Amino acid sequence: MSALPPGFVLDQPSVPDLPTGFVLDKPSMGEDAAKSVASGLGSAAISTLGMGGDMRDLAGKGLDLAGSKLGFDPSGIKSAASMASKVIPGLGLLATAPTSADVRSTVPDPIVSPDYQPQTGVGKVLKTGAEFLPAMIDPELAVPGALRAAGKLFLSRVAAPALTSEGAGALTEGTAAEPYARVAGALLGGAGAAKGINALSEARALKAATPALADVKSEATNAYDAMTSRNVATPISQSTLDNLASDITTTLNNKGIRPSTAQSIHSAVDEIRSPATAGAADVADLVAARQSVKSLLGAPDANKAGAFVALGKIENAIEQNSPGTMAKIREADKNYAAAKATEALDKRMARAELRAAGEHSGMNVGNKIRQQVTNYLLSNEAKYLSAETKADLEKIVRGTASQNLVRHVANLLGGGGGLGMLAGGTAGYEAGGLPGAVAGAAAGRAAKMFNNRAVVKQAERAAEAIRRRSPLGQANPAVIPPQLSVALSALRPALLARPHFSDVVPNQRRD
Repeated sequence: MSALPPGFVLDQPSVPDLPTGFVLDKPSMGEDAAKSVASGLGSAAISTLGMGGDMRDLAGKGLDLAGSKLGFDPSGIKSAASMASKVIPGLGLLATAPTSADVRSTVPDPIVSPDYQPQTGVGKVLKTGAEFLPAMIDPELAVPGALRAAGKLFLSRVAAPALTSEGAGALTEGTAAEPYARVAGALLGGAGAAKGINALSEARALKAATPALADVKSEATNAYDAMTSRNVATPISQSTLDNLASDITTTLNNKGIRPSTAQSIHSAVDEIRSPATAGAADVADLVAARQSVKSLLGAPDANKAGAFVALGKIENAIEQNSPGTMAKIREADKNYAAAKATEALDKRMARAELRAAGEHSGMNVGNKIRQQVTNYLLSNEAKYLSAETKADLEKIVRGTASQNLVRHVANLLGGGGGLGMLAGGTAGYEAGGLPGAVAGAAAGRAAKMFNNRAVVKQAERAAEAIRRRSPLGQANPAVIPPQLSVALSALRPALLARPHFSDVVPNQRRD
């Protein structure tokens, strides 16, 4: 590189009036990356040490600006703050804290200046990332799983905000808005990354704690078998069965639920008088009678009302003759109900996918799932679902705000194929010729695929939630790992992205 003229100082970042033939050599990508990281680390140290003073000066400038805009004298507020700083230790330290410029002025010229300007895009991101490294300092690193926590902190407080800050800076480069855009980019990038990491960690923990359908069904079946075996050895007198049947029949008749209008429930009650083993009545006969009567709860006529009457009396008789049995039966019922609800949802999802595959483009699976879930919610099968399960299923039908937005975009661009795709391609052609037509059609198809996938995943999560709410699922609750603080992940990089000493101290010599 040609020698610089005597007294020439390379100022930021343009080089005015270079002699004819002067060439400023650009470093290699590796050299630029190394210098960028070294410069960023130096900048991070200086910015961290000068953060208190910078924030004090920023507050003062903001107060002056507010006073000029609103027409008041800020000197009174500043005097009050000065008095407070003399009696409040924390404020006193802040009042005397050095700024970044003060810290920079005391640092001897390093091998790589903190003011070094990266020459490549990679270097810019690396320098910003190095400047954000102090944001990783967090008590989370002192708990078990520190390595994983460090990885999460790096992604949310260094990598993501560095990328978004640099992106925002590139969009506003050379304008008065650039420093503020970089701060906003760091703020949004850190918050977004923290939310995404938290959501992913929670989803993984929930999935790991969700029992399989086969396990829930097996748990219910085994519980029923165990109770039957146990209660076979719990004998009761024949008169207990006879008296119970007579009591239920009398109550049904008194309520107007007669055999002429509810033959099924009366037949089920009559069967109570006949034990499985003649002359050897036991509690298992009561349990069997309960199952028989319970099957009529979904009947569309008077048998349903009769079943509710009979069920309560049978359950009281079971508990009186075998204390504790009803609690175990109800637990088994809940596991069985969770298994049946999951099976019903899985069956309807499979039906939706089959029907979508057999119609036109096969790209309408999302809408088919919504239709099938709607049919399920309106069926007798859904009458005894829990409120939480119904709410999950209704969310599938209604869709989330983002799903519905993507759905509308897909429909607008003809994502389902056919004439819709032709219309979307035509609109794209009008906007950008042949590339625009291809892009328009492709965007519509991509939006449709994304929406379909989102609905499928939502239905799968609803099925998992049903199983987690079962007694088996509740026995092994999900262990959610420590969540990242979204506020800290946003604010720390944003504070480090504030205008630094190089922005407030012009004409610093740069490498």
